[in-house]
Amino acid sequence: MNRQFVTRGSRDGARPSAPEAISTRSLELLKAIDETVSNLSVEADFLRGAAQATAHVRQGLMENPPKQRIDPEGKVETNLDRVLKMASEIHADWQRRCQAAIDDRQLIEGDGVADGYQEAMDALRALHDETQELRDLIAEHDCDFDEVLPGTFTNADDLIAALDR
Repeated sequence: MNRQFVTRGSRDGARPSAPEAISTRSLELLKAIDETVSNLSVEADFLRGAAQATAHVRQGLMENPPKQRIDPEGKVETNLDRVLKMASEIHADWQRRCQAAIDDRQLIEGDGVADGYQEAMDALRALHDETQELRDLIAEHDCDFDEVLPGTFTNADDLIAALDR
């Protein structure tokens, strides 16, 4: 494989300065950096849009709450829980990747890789938070339609027995 290098820089093992780092990196690495930053930007834009859409749905439910349960079978809650779990897993993965970018001696701060991961994680966190708020709003709304048990309970056994009836 014929690799193209821009020019040579320092080889003393120390982290090179920005001009030296740029001058010693292959065009393949520069292309990978550009693609990574671009892809993270697209992800962040998508996640911001999803968070805004989720906030819009939540706001609509707050302004005009339905007069019946929103999620009587729990399917919405299940799906929102899946979104929350996936967001947490992706966030953990991106944290590892962001730290790897910070630690990578081939990358410099100006490349924007770590910043791209941070931007994407911020957008993901916003989606996670909006999803959690929507989930909580629906659960609180629906619990208003739950049957209220008569009487008062002085211990957990009596409460559990009443729930089983």
